[in-house]
Amino acid sequence: MWKERFQSIPTARFKIDWFGDAGTGPVGHNESGKAEVLLTPGVFLRIGSNSSVKMVSPNLTNTEVAVEEGEATVEVTEIHKQNDIRIDADGVTTRLVKNGFYDF
Repeated sequence: MWKERFQSIPTARFKIDWFGDAGTGPVGHNESGKAEVLLTPGVFLRIGSNSSVKMVSPNLTNTEVAVEEGEATVEVTEIHKQNDIRIDADGVTTRLVKNGFYDF
């Protein structure tokens, strides 16, 4: 019964290259559908179709993600003063300092 329910749900193709290029952080490629990644508690990175992101710094208090291709959004529902969360996109680095919905 449960298999029948889940077979009808379209799946996204999201690939993570944990080694990256020449020692860089993990790179996520989303070929179809959408993907959601929990960056820190209360901070959700959502990646659109045909998009690629790279974890520049994966630490909980020093988190940096680069949007390399396509589109991504970040929803912040809880952020602490010790968090340093940055998103790099189109040559600009955005530091997330308050709750909200960010589009890149």
